[in-house]
Amino acid sequence: MVVVLALAIGFAVVRSSDSGDAPDLTDPSGPVPHYTVLIKDLKARTGNVELLVPDATIPGAQDVIRSYSKLFNRGEGMEKVDITVVRSETSKVYVCSGRWLKDGRASELYTGGDFTADRWPAIRMNCPDPDGPSPGTPALP
Repeated sequence: MVVVLALAIGFAVVRSSDSGDAPDLTDPSGPVPHYTVLIKDLKARTGNVELLVPDATIPGAQDVIRSYSKLFNRGEGMEKVDITVVRSETSKVYVCSGRWLKDGRASELYTGGDFTADRWPAIRMNCPDPDGPSPGTPALP
């Protein structure tokens, strides 16, 4: 019984340490920043959403994407939704973007199977944040 418990704990730790391009399956890490929906273009099975978070950080933007994607986990018929977080309505660059896919069939259909996950639905995030502070740059008051 102890061995089974240790294996289960070890498996949970490995699963929670996703990195790089691994699909994000986690809940928001803390309180979700306030956001405003700027664009919500949902078709029958796919959609694009742009969310405004004026003082977005990468972790905050990721939490907003995770939180918003839960709307599609309820079985609304969506298969693929791209969710983007920006800091202003006129921004030409984004803080983070996440692609939410319902399942492996949707991955085959919309990404040619390039998006893989152990569990579905899943999110893959890209957070270049080109307008964010450089590493080591102190925040301004």
